[in-house]
Amino acid sequence: MSFSNITGHEFQKEFLIKSIEKGRVASSYLFYGLEGIGKRLIALEFAKLLNCNRLGERTKDKFSGLCDCASCLKIESSNHPDVTVVKPQDSSEIKVQQIREQIEDLIYLKPYEGRYKISIIDDAESMNINAQNAFLKTLEEPPADAVIILVSSKPQFLLKTIISRCQNLEFFRLSN
Repeated sequence: MSFSNITGHEFQKEFLIKSIEKGRVASSYLFYGLEGIGKRLIALEFAKLLNCNRLGERTKDKFSGLCDCASCLKIESSNHPDVTVVKPQDSSEIKVQQIREQIEDLIYLKPYEGRYKISIIDDAESMNINAQNAFLKTLEEPPADAVIILVSSKPQFLLKTIISRCQNLEFFRLSN
């Protein structure tokens, strides 16, 4: 998969590509919009671009086409040491312990293979209030080489302070 193989969301893809090209990658993003329209897929592709071993080559062609570098393949198979995807486990919510173990304990470590430590929180609205409060400290003072991406179809359930600390990117339903 690559950005060029994802249908729609042209503005969002171009915005993320330009942020990489200009060296202005935000420390945290909130991808929000209707459920099932590709926010998580874009987040994973963005993570690939951020840590791609062939970034210089791919910049020339606007990151089109598939990449088979080791980093992209590891992210594709959910096996990259610098990319963590957090989602609800046993219950329907993300709890404080999960935030501490899967984000806080890992994000402050230097990247092992890539340029960035990336944490993707899928269904971010499922963080309970205690998890959101615990997460705020990380969001307020993230390490320089970290990128946090929250993916949500119900951002109204996130604390306003979380939303305000993220670069917000809204995703819309694709036309027929």
